[in-house]
Amino acid sequence: MTAEPRTPATSATPATPAADDPDLTVARTGVRTALGTNSRGASVRIGGDGAPDAFTPGELLQIALAACESLSADHRITHALGEDAQVVTRVRRDKDDAENRYTDLHVDLALDLASLEPLARERLLERMDKAIERHCTVGRTLRAGTRTTLTVTDSGAADGVDAADGAGGDSASGTGSTSAPSAGADSASGMAAGTDGAAR
Repeated sequence: MTAEPRTPATSATPATPAADDPDLTVARTGVRTALGTNSRGASVRIGGDGAPDAFTPGELLQIALAACESLSADHRITHALGEDAQVVTRVRRDKDDAENRYTDLHVDLALDLASLEPLARERLLERMDKAIERHCTVGRTLRAGTRTTLTVTDSGAADGVDAADGAGGDSASGTGSTSAPSAGADSASGMAAGTDGAAR
């Protein structure tokens, strides 16, 4: 498949929280290390540059895109090449170090097409591209951009006590939490930016 930038996805439909979102948690396990888990029992080790047996947040972002595009095309690949089709997807990034953000993510999906006639090969590539464009949520999110927010909650505060009261601050929710848009909130590439080199 040729590497062609895709146009941002747009929609006039208001976004609503998904009722079946998994409970995603990142718990600190040490200095610049953490464990990400979901409600289905899966886990992934996360750390800064050089952390053994762990992914950096930036690597997870890249892998999320590569996996999403590969899995989105899997039905088309299986239909054309069979359930035993070997597919290896690689991803690399271009980074603006001065702004600490990724400028481009490049996904390479490699598979053996030698068994297909030219017409069948062309048809498969077209169907894969359409499937990825339609079904890859990660890719559609990155291309369209997404707003991110950060809420800091005092987990040690007594129930019903506003954590902002002692600091002279105001809490919009009145639950002891403060919330503000994260840096780069309106930019897809802003999601890739790490802090203190955590996302490489």
